[in-house]
Amino acid sequence: MTQLATPETEAGAHKAEAGGNAAVDVTFRRYLAAETAIALIMSIAMSLLAALAIFGGSQSIAIKGMDGLCFDMVVQSFMVALMIVLAATILTRRRRRRGIRIEAAPMPLRLPFKNAIARAVSAAVTSAAVFGGAGALLVWTIGAEPWNLAGVYGLKIAWAIAIAVPVTLVAIGQAVSEELVEL
Repeated sequence: MTQLATPETEAGAHKAEAGGNAAVDVTFRRYLAAETAIALIMSIAMSLLAALAIFGGSQSIAIKGMDGLCFDMVVQSFMVALMIVLAATILTRRRRRRGIRIEAAPMPLRLPFKNAIARAVSAAVTSAAVFGGAGALLVWTIGAEPWNLAGVYGLKIAWAIAIAVPVTLVAIGQAVSEELVEL
């Protein structure tokens, strides 16, 4: 996830990195919008690359079994949440240490653990159960087998978006409202 691209944030971040005490204020909505856009791009790219690696160029993709689309929905849900929470937590903490003040928003849902890796794994397991289970049920309910690669890519893009938006909201909301801690 990248720095918000505005002159104010760039100048403030450089002053803070150089040892200056200039802080930059960023609204939660603006920060969340930028981070969500980045998370969406990364999630979609990762999901499509994984689908290509797993299913290759096959035009006939089964829904059942360990190499089927139902199981892949669970794996995708785990990996997308793991990546988003880990990156959002580490990068937001780093930005805050460098002097960027991000307005905190009330977060009714909190992820366990202060350690970024443990937090990301717990979010990924939850995402695999909730989003992965829902995705597998959706694919199973549609039932048309086999799927073609174009249909799988469309599903992967939609599912990456469905996972990335709420997971990013929770991860960023918690990272900006917590006491600063190490990794």
